[in-house]
Amino acid sequence: MTGNRSSSHTGSATRIVLLVTAAAAVLLLLLPLFSPSAPSTRNAPTVRKRAPQKPPLPPPTPQPTAEEKRKKLFSQHADPAGNTHIACLHDAGQTYEFYAPPGAPLQQTPILYAFHPGGNGRAMIQQFAPAASRLGWVIAASNNSRNGPWKDIFKAQDAVLRDTEARLDLHPARRFAAGFSGGARSSLALAFRYPGKISGVLAMGAGWPVNTNLKPGPNPLDVSILIGNADSNINYDIPRTEKKLRAARVNQITTVYPGGHVQPPQQMIEASCDWLNNCALGRPAPHR
Repeated sequence: MTGNRSSSHTGSATRIVLLVTAAAAVLLLLLPLFSPSAPSTRNAPTVRKRAPQKPPLPPPTPQPTAEEKRKKLFSQHADPAGNTHIACLHDAGQTYEFYAPPGAPLQQTPILYAFHPGGNGRAMIQQFAPAASRLGWVIAASNNSRNGPWKDIFKAQDAVLRDTEARLDLHPARRFAAGFSGGARSSLALAFRYPGKISGVLAMGAGWPVNTNLKPGPNPLDVSILIGNADSNINYDIPRTEKKLRAARVNQITTVYPGGHVQPPQQMIEASCDWLNNCALGRPAPHR
């Protein structure tokens, strides 16, 4: 009897353990359904966090066209008594005075390069502004070219020529040079150094670029010389200049005015500018 009783108790205990185990398994399965915690992500797709987006870049500022730049330049330097000063783009130590009269064309712009014996570009602007305004020329007058070593003069000329060619759309034929005394010699030197780029020269009070090996090139060149009847240069310098120019088949005229080594009358300056402009345009030019 005792053995059967033990066996019965052991079977009951085993059944109880199995029931408890089964109940626990069911509870484990049902527990997620009633749990307040976050749902299982065992089979959920992985969600990547997005990096914060940067604000969009502003659209690029439109760059002005070459013509818009020229228009702005002309408007800033339209008054011969106002702001005319410009520093060269490639060399800020080289400067010039620039005047663009109202009505000067933005394309195919005629230009006058002016040289003062003392490097006073402002004075050259004042002197040639009336003619430039009538003819639609712009003026570029160097502040660095002055009486002295030719290497310094050539450096100043190169700087102004390079800068104006970079900034402007220049007329292929209507490019002129002018100056008084040493500035006259510099003007002829520029024409001889750049044959084909300078079509006409107004030389006042002096002529040939002495102490150089320069001479006219094969391209057409017109030269107007204005000289005072009491100027010492009328006796040797001007006759020698005339002879050399004509030997090189340069179209040249000389006009004499009363006075010594002084500036010519304004009306003669303007008449010479008209003559040079007409020659460049190919119109019949009066030969005085």
